[in-house]
Amino acid sequence: MKSIEFLKTFFSRKSFLPKIVALAFAVLLWFYIGSKKVGSVSFNINVVPINLSADMVVTEFQKKSVVVTLRGNKEDIKNVSKKSISVEVDLRNPVIGKLAKYDLNINFSEQYESLKYELSDKKMFVLVDRKAVKRVPINLKIEGKVEESFVIVNTKMNPEYCTISGAESEINSIESVETEPVVISGEKTNFKKSVRITVPDREKIGVQPEFITVNFMLSPEKDVMKISVPVSVRGAGHNYDYKILTKNIDLFLKTDEDKRVDESEAEAYIDMSLYDVRYDQDMNSEGVAIKDFPVKVIFDKRKDINFVSIVPETISVKIRRK
Repeated sequence: MKSIEFLKTFFSRKSFLPKIVALAFAVLLWFYIGSKKVGSVSFNINVVPINLSADMVVTEFQKKSVVVTLRGNKEDIKNVSKKSISVEVDLRNPVIGKLAKYDLNINFSEQYESLKYELSDKKMFVLVDRKAVKRVPINLKIEGKVEESFVIVNTKMNPEYCTISGAESEINSIESVETEPVVISGEKTNFKKSVRITVPDREKIGVQPEFITVNFMLSPEKDVMKISVPVSVRGAGHNYDYKILTKNIDLFLKTDEDKRVDESEAEAYIDMSLYDVRYDQDMNSEGVAIKDFPVKVIFDKRKDINFVSIVPETISVKIRRK
């Protein structure tokens, strides 16, 4: 009983209620301040061009991405998604052919009103050029050999031409493209391969189609003779320059009694007498066109020649107005 009386007396003398209230308030304040601590988060965001005309193309970015930093309440920061952030460069009225500086704009697909943001770069240099589309011949690249006693007498590419697209400054300098190497190893019958077309920079230059099919025709080496002959142009019009893009062709022949044939006995040429360049709709604004012509071969002094194949059968000629 004495102990109970002591506690009653003690609590009556000491007022603990205000202290307990103050302690509870301090704890609540500590939790509140902790919840309001400032935090930050940074993301690398790719820059996306917008409002670029269909006949224009971006050829160079100063940077492909910028850093976006958001600051604010730690709890709000946790809810930020990288996918909700986009950085754009408006190319509605670009400077053509020169590096120019453009403003960067940030957009959020979600509301982050309590957060502040910073961009590592507010402006960016971008190079814009006119877009060009061009049809060019495909050159076949071969690695390896067929069976030793056989020879490739013809190759048929399907298609023989592709369409490349990209910046005008890049496309204008390309007159032809190559395939990736077709690897050959000891074949002795006709065969077919699918091969990819290569371009100088696939990120900047588009190509269609990306793959072609190549048919290879073989013959026993003892049955054919091969000679390489330069190609010339006949009947070309005046006021234009003509550049043959494939300078030589291969002739695979058979002769009576297997008599030897020298390349000097053959003449390979392109007959342009029926082609009037003045009415060519494919001539571009710079007065340049690339046209295909069949190759003709004659032997003036030999009557015993039998052609197996002419490779290639058509050749591209670049025609330029003087």
